[in-house]
Amino acid sequence: MKMNRLLNNPEQVVDEMLAGYIASYPDRFCKLDGYHVLLNKNEKDKVSIVIGAGGGNEPWPIGYVGEGLADACSLGNVFAAPTAKSILNAIRYVPNEKGVLCIATNHAGDVLNFELVAGLAEMEGIHTRQIYVSDDITSAEKTQREERRGIAGVSLIVKIAAAASEAGLSLEEVYEIASMANKNIYTVSVTTSPAYILETGQPAYELPDGEMEYGMGFNGEKGIERTALSTADEVMERMVQMLWEDMNLEPGEEIAVFLNPYKATTVLESYTLMRKCLELLEEKGIKVYDSYVDSLFPTQGAGGFSLTFLRMDEAYRRYYDQPADSPLFKKGKAVHKTEAGRTGTKSFYGSTKRPDAAEAEGKPAVQRRENQNVEGQKTDSHTLNREELKSMMLYVAEKIVENEPYLTEIDLKIGDGDHGTGMKRGFCEVAKALPGFEPVFAEDVLQFVGTTLLDTMGGASGVLFGTVFLSGLTRREHHEAVGITDFYEIFSQALEALKQRGRARVGDKTMVDALEPAVNGLKAAAEAGDTMKEGLRKAEQGARDGVEYTKTVKARFGRARYFGEKAIGLQDAGATSVWIIFRSMHEWICENK
Repeated sequence: MKMNRLLNNPEQVVDEMLAGYIASYPDRFCKLDGYHVLLNKNEKDKVSIVIGAGGGNEPWPIGYVGEGLADACSLGNVFAAPTAKSILNAIRYVPNEKGVLCIATNHAGDVLNFELVAGLAEMEGIHTRQIYVSDDITSAEKTQREERRGIAGVSLIVKIAAAASEAGLSLEEVYEIASMANKNIYTVSVTTSPAYILETGQPAYELPDGEMEYGMGFNGEKGIERTALSTADEVMERMVQMLWEDMNLEPGEEIAVFLNPYKATTVLESYTLMRKCLELLEEKGIKVYDSYVDSLFPTQGAGGFSLTFLRMDEAYRRYYDQPADSPLFKKGKAVHKTEAGRTGTKSFYGSTKRPDAAEAEGKPAVQRRENQNVEGQKTDSHTLNREELKSMMLYVAEKIVENEPYLTEIDLKIGDGDHGTGMKRGFCEVAKALPGFEPVFAEDVLQFVGTTLLDTMGGASGVLFGTVFLSGLTRREHHEAVGITDFYEIFSQALEALKQRGRARVGDKTMVDALEPAVNGLKAAAEAGDTMKEGLRKAEQGARDGVEYTKTVKARFGRARYFGEKAIGLQDAGATSVWIIFRSMHEWICENK
């Protein structure tokens, strides 16, 4: 069944939502020009709290900016992490003299971008710490807490951290309190009807009538059990027991309870559920310090709810007590149920500034340049000068954009379905901006491409593909022309950075499965003294073999890991993009050298 949506252009929905939100509360909020960054106008001299996430789970994150809450949020496109550039500028524009605590949920794209920004902010003299909320008990074993994803528990962590900062604590003190709360927060969820794809209104995944699933992710990631729909009391009994066992609760312990209904779950249902939850906890001898019902981390149109328990501790009790207020997140001072003993922009990458052409709207007409019209140092079959490399990367951009439907089709099978869209977004920007860029050295072209992808793609892919083109250039002398040995050195260094940043290895069903054999092909070509054409042929062959290899293994990262054995036989979208990049490079060489 399709859900009708009231939208204009789905690609502009985040911009339009922010514009409407700020126009509704002009005395409270402003938007950072040029970025999806919401700022609280009531600046204070304290440790600032910056949060970030993709759209689609509103009021998270925009509703978490306010009094007793965060000072700014960086917002990505729907279900895509915010870009590193957006996060860094949020950190720059909040009061940061006393440091900034960044809070995100433990999802790959968010973590990668916030980690990258931490280093960049430090280079500017801004001290930051990071908290990645990991409260979903069904997403990994309790012995693997760091692998658990973050869901509704982030609301209480942001609230506690903000209150600690308001109390005048130092960055390290606020970080320690938020970290302790993060270790003591646990959430379980159940989905009773599917979420919907924003652009189409179609169900985002299959969940038949009369069935429900415990632990399902908001993009349909496989949960731990699908069963026939039960009564409210039966569902609550199961969820309380799951939390009881995972937390190792004992009679006499004290917790706060937060019930987060999804958007298709009514108030009537929500308080029916909370009634049973509190009844069960009383039977088990658990002291309920505070209970709270609000839809703060819902999914697009889904039915169901999540249930969060926070084990109370004197270290953060008084910060939990403090009120929080935003138009979408209101909580007064805790009612105890038992006795408890600005505008403007800054340059992100300095000298690598995108030209005015990058501001143009609409789909780019990718400019193809023939070799005979290329200026720069004269080259032979073994090298590429800066203009040739620029022409090659424009061809790569054209082919990535052309293959967006193919990449989307692949990713829909075991991923979030947004990989093709993200790749298209990033390489469309490359195609618009690169023609007006005037490189001094050949490597400047790769740096420009990597920077543009990092700025515009969002999500985990933005960081990872930005890393492919950027990380191999650090501490490297730049040249007017590059050969196959240079390509090997650049991409092998990028491969190592990618492994370190993404923690993936060959066999994990990721882009590394294609990039590593491509790099091995470049190495073999460099050792043999091959031409660029032959070297890129070997790289393409390696990447293509890597894509085929991903069909034979289970996934260890992302949504695909929840498919287990069902992922075998299906290829990885990120690896496929790596292959298309090297295939396009080889095609350009064959046409032009």
